Amino acid sequence: MDSTADPKGKRPLYQEDGLAYARAAAAAAAAAPDEEKAEAKPSSSSEEAKEPEPEAEDQEEMPPLVLVAEDGVEVSISRPAARMSHMLRLLMEDSCADGPIPAPNVHSDILELVVEYCEKHGPYYDPEASERARNPFPPFPVELTPTVSSIKPVTYVDPDPHGLKDWNKEFISLDNSTLFEVILAANYLNIEDLLDLGTTTVADMMSGRKPEEIREIFEIENDYTPEQEAEVRKENAWAFED
Repeated sequence: MDSTADPKGKRPLYQEDGLAYARAAAAAAAAAPDEEKAEAKPSSSSEEAKEPEPEAEDQEEMPPLVLVAEDGVEVSISRPAARMSHMLRLLMEDSCADGPIPAPNVHSDILELVVEYCEKHGPYYDPEASERARNPFPPFPVELTPTVSSIKPVTYVDPDPHGLKDWNKEFISLDNSTLFEVILAANYLNIEDLLDLGTTTVADMMSGRKPEEIREIFEIENDYTPEQEAEVRKENAWAFED
């Protein structure tokens, strides 16, 4: 059975499922209007020419996208900000983002935080540059173009001209529950930069700490008996060496 046939009958857990779910919902919404609202056919060949689609620069003038959280609350996001989500970017490219876009695994409070992040970073986001930063080493063979001179001018480039690093640090200062919900939402919407920020924050919280300290930070109950814990330490002695 096609998993996208009934968008109301499935709660997607992964990015691919979420994209198919959103596309199916958009298709269902597009088919809803009555036949009376269908466009009339052009009477002459001169009227058959389609209007050109708006360029990327004109996205700011287009209406925002509407995301529907799991509790039914609608959250708007501008199109430049929505580009940070790989899932939403594909929906816009496929012209499937004109209607409400379901986010069934994300509560409205978390969705608003995600949108806040995207709106802050969206004006400066370049998908191609982000991909190059994520994969700095190109696949072999590498073709090097000849240079006029091996001497390069020394210029200072501000690594954070928009102050996003300090903003990120303040933004991600969340309680553990909210932090993990933001990470799950970033994974569902495929927002790689936000996903990196969240997971790096968790890794920093764990770095250099003992298992007991990590359990206390994340409120993890130790369900091992003393005998089981001793056995685990024995089997993985290398992990407990100072």
